Amino acid sequence: MANIELLSTPQTVRELLARIEATPEAVKAIPKHVDRDRLLSAAFMAVQRNPRLLECTRKSFGGAIARCAQFGLYPDIRGHCFLIPRRTGPKVAGGRLMEVNFQLGYQGLLELARRSGQIAKFEARVVREADTFAYQYGTTPMIEHTPARHDAGELVACYAVAWLATSREPQFEVMEKDDVMLVRDRAMNTDRDDSPWRLYESEMWRKTVAIRLCKYLPASTDLADATALDDLSAADKPQHLAIPGTESAEDAPDAIDDLGADGISAAELMATAGDTGEAT
Repeated sequence: MANIELLSTPQTVRELLARIEATPEAVKAIPKHVDRDRLLSAAFMAVQRNPRLLECTRKSFGGAIARCAQFGLYPDIRGHCFLIPRRTGPKVAGGRLMEVNFQLGYQGLLELARRSGQIAKFEARVVREADTFAYQYGTTPMIEHTPARHDAGELVACYAVAWLATSREPQFEVMEKDDVMLVRDRAMNTDRDDSPWRLYESEMWRKTVAIRLCKYLPASTDLADATALDDLSAADKPQHLAIPGTESAEDAPDAIDDLGADGISAAELMATAGDTGEAT
């Protein structure tokens, strides 16, 4: 197996981000509205929040950031998307190497759905025990939801509603708690402390029902690609990410040369990340 280099240091993060900007195919895929400085800052902040990303392969990190850029989403900012370390890499002695997985967030899903131009409005909400909630399908579909003001209780359902630009009638999807739990239980590592299902439970309920509704709606290529990657992440399967225009994601080794930045620990990331400014 070819030599595979791990991310290891903040300096490597800098070099990978610079390489994305220097690769014509990668730059061409970045939408004009994407703020590259903000993306770089968001990438550093993601590593600062989860230093386990430094244990991942360089190629997968670069590929994940390239996908963020392509979709016009910023990792760990307002729930757009997340960079998740997963042991989905090549097999080595004792297991598999760690790779960075791109995981779509609820706000990122909404952004991509609205950006298609075919969806005028899109929203998803959660329902709690004390809420007043009713819905029906059929020839006269409807949803009625009045949230409780106090002591609403646990989550019991969620729903997503979309208004197409070409129709006044909304389309919606409802998922009861058992339906959501089936999706969560099929996902991998949901019991980890860094699992979005533990950190952002209500957001994951919203995202789950929103993705289900999106399957029946007109979708852009970016939305279809992002949800496909999200499905792979949830199943703990390799995403085969790489920077566009560089190596084959499946076969080639990481191409960044050894940077000689030994001795920089994850704890020192705060100082190095500060050079780019904190994302807001």
